[in-house]
Amino acid sequence: MAAHNGRYNIDIHLKHDRSVTEPFAETHVRRLEAIRHATGGVKREPDGTWVIGPDHPKRVVVYERQRAREEPVTVEKLSSLSLEQQIGIDGATWIDRELVSDRPEALHGSGFGP
Repeated sequence: MAAHNGRYNIDIHLKHDRSVTEPFAETHVRRLEAIRHATGGVKREPDGTWVIGPDHPKRVVVYERQRAREEPVTVEKLSSLSLEQQIGIDGATWIDRELVSDRPEALHGSGFGP
């Protein structure tokens, strides 16, 4: 942010890091909007540029702690095997089954593949 005087927008992000996709940069905008609502720590200008203060990292910690209290992460165990046992098992994974499925889930844009 310092390189851009505490300003962020999708165009700046895409120019700064050529490996970033627009949907990825849009996730940053959604997060900034959520932080703005929760902490007031960032300001959105009418043109879509965000003004981010030097205390932003501290505000993000406050935001994340607040979210963790309000919506704690839950983990559901779906296997009867321990994690140690699963490491050595030779068997089909979820993604293996998806690859041979007649109606696979749409994986593009969900963190699997380009």
